[in-house]
Amino acid sequence: MVYRLTLHIQNRLDDLGGRGKLAAFPPVLAFSSVVDATVSTPALVRNLFDRLPQGGHELVLFDINRMADMEPIMTSDPTAAVQALLDNPLRPFALSVVTNENARSRQLVVRREGPGDATLTETPLGLAWPPDIYSLAHVALPFAPDDPIYGGQALRTGRSVPLGQLALRGERGVLQIPAADMLRLRWNPFFPYVEARALAFTGLGGE
Repeated sequence: MVYRLTLHIQNRLDDLGGRGKLAAFPPVLAFSSVVDATVSTPALVRNLFDRLPQGGHELVLFDINRMADMEPIMTSDPTAAVQALLDNPLRPFALSVVTNENARSRQLVVRREGPGDATLTETPLGLAWPPDIYSLAHVALPFAPDDPIYGGQALRTGRSVPLGQLALRGERGVLQIPAADMLRLRWNPFFPYVEARALAFTGLGGE
């Protein structure tokens, strides 16, 4: 169903672009992890953002945790893909990258570059990577840490399975839930930033 919906949206974009009507497309603000296993950043840019004319669109990317002691155990590094987006002089949308202040700090900054800008602006975020999290995940972005089902800091009420804290121990092959699914992050430690940006973008408040 989601695949068919995606194809329909692509066809509609093709139709609107062919008739020169994408200029009236409303501003888009999107959030994504650079290592999203469900929606790849290059596909998001290629199939949506690069097709839109300038008009207040912005993509916010959450980088991996770049603490120096984390990178040696990573299997891939999205640095090149992010840098290619920043270096593209024809990029028609603003790009914000939420990343470590430096390789020795878990503190975060937002590095932002608008379309046509020659320099990045850098703003401290006032948030930091939790010590046991190496990246965000697709399913984590819209959920606060205290979400009653998906949150990692949700109170255990006994009335539901705390999916955000699901990390059971035992022998492999016993549970119906794959170990990889238990490792996948389901809540966003930087949700206050997402919430504030979304509220400001829609004119409902926030920073």
